[in-house]
Amino acid sequence: MTANAERSIVDTIGLDALPALDGADIASRNADLLALGRAVFDIAGVPVLFSRQAIAAEGGVPPEVWLVLEWGGEPCVVGVSAALAGVITQLLVDQTPAQLGEPGLNFLGHARLAPLLPAGLTLRQVALLRDGLSESPIAPVCLGRWAGRHLATGEPSGHELEIWAAEGFALASLVRGLARLANTHLASPLATLPIALPLVAAKWHAPAGIITDLAVGDVLFLG
Repeated sequence: MTANAERSIVDTIGLDALPALDGADIASRNADLLALGRAVFDIAGVPVLFSRQAIAAEGGVPPEVWLVLEWGGEPCVVGVSAALAGVITQLLVDQTPAQLGEPGLNFLGHARLAPLLPAGLTLRQVALLRDGLSESPIAPVCLGRWAGRHLATGEPSGHELEIWAAEGFALASLVRGLARLANTHLASPLATLPIALPLVAAKWHAPAGIITDLAVGDVLFLG
């Protein structure tokens, strides 16, 4: 993986940002990295990495197709970008979402897409507009947006999706389920180290103020 590709899945923060970090958001991002950080998806022959975006409901590519799904019996709504929706329909029936129309999309979803979904994920409905979903009120909160980037360069690929559901939805579990659709997983650079892990390079007690003296390349473990 190139350095650019690494930047697509890792956000750099400064010391000034530490007090404002949200614990729940950090936990969610860590779960995402664990599931998707090295999961490579083959999208129309192009290897793509997906990463969660900092702003869930703003920016990005507007969804072109909307799906109502159930994960373990819990409902959610998924918005899919035109690029990603187009790849799916072209692979399944060699037509675009616009050519299929809403009735065709809904039929295609149940007949061809539903059997390909991870176990536990059930398709209820497919629509071109969110207002066309008969059960859209079940998903009042945008829980996240995920954007694809080309593995080789880190450039945005245009393949995006966003997930809407009620508070308390098992989002981390769903992300792990979707990660199983990946074609391959990149090996961790740590796997080639000629040492056994875990490795403790240094351990000492120090006042919190010392972190202001950290420089690029320093490693700090808090525990």
